[in-house]
Parts: sequence; C-alpha cells; structure tokens
Amino acid sequence: MPLNPNLVKHGLDDEFYETACPTIGTLMLARFSKPTPEQHNPMVYGADGLFFATYPTQRMYIRPALRNEFDIFTSEAEFQARPMLWVLVTQTSPGHHMILPVWRGHAFWNGPDVATDQGVAEVFLQMCLRQGLNLSEWYGYVSDQRVRKSDKARKRMVN
Repeated sequence: MPLNPNLVKHGLDDEFYETACPTIGTLMLARFSKPTPEQHNPMVYGADGLFFATYPTQRMYIRPALRNEFDIFTSEAEFQARPMLWVLVTQTSPGHHMILPVWRGHAFWNGPDVATDQGVAEVFLQMCLRQGLNLSEWYGYVSDQRVRKSDKARKRMVN
C-alpha cells in the first residue's frame, strides 16, 4: 500500500522523502505471491510452483514476464512489440515467491548459465551491470513507436 498522501507535508517533508532509501515496497517494483488464492494470479503462481517442484534444489530462476504481469497498461499488440521483459522469481520459503522485473531485451544467457542458483546470481549481476536494459533494442522500439505516431498524425492531417 502506498504512503498515505495526507501524512506527507509537501514542502516541509520533501527533503526527508527524497533522501530515504527507496525499497521494493515503496516503489512497488516486485510482486509477491503465496498459497492463498487471493494472494496470487493462478496462472503465474502455478507456473512458478511447477518450476520449484520440478527443480527442488533451486531457489530462484529467470523467466519471461507473462501478459499483464508487469506491463499492465499495454495492449496485446504493444506487449508483443516491446522487447521481452524478464523476471527473477525467488522462492523465499515453500510456496512464497517474490517476482522482480530484472531485464528487458533478448536473453544474453543460455540454459546452462541459469541451471543453478549460482548461475542465476551471476546472470542477475550482469543484468544489473547492464542497468537492466538492452539499450539498443529498447531504443529501436522507441524509435519505431515515434515513427508510428508521426505516421498516424500525418494521416490525420491529410484526412
């Protein structure tokens, strides 16, 4: 739950909130799921549960984000056009998962790289060092969107 805006006195308190260390909770960057049905998306929870049941020695893995998991305000076409979003799923305890978006773009790793927790950690470190984004792939997507918007505006002006 985000901070109650009535508790923050803008102008007076801004400095304190600007210098606070942001957390996953305050930034709402991760999703959490647990066994109770109201605390998870059944499709996502089922996929993650199956992975951890199949590979009981692993506590984390990397997978593509599912539709509406993080890109929630995108159409199906836009979701397909965007570079792939990858998430790190960590089993914090049996049945409890933390899902964190960690990379956008093509995978630069392969299956054997992430077959162990140590391998996942090394790939995750590389993602962080690359700032979580395949910059050229994202720039290509952004450029394409600019062209589409310009073309649409030009067509409206002609009509």
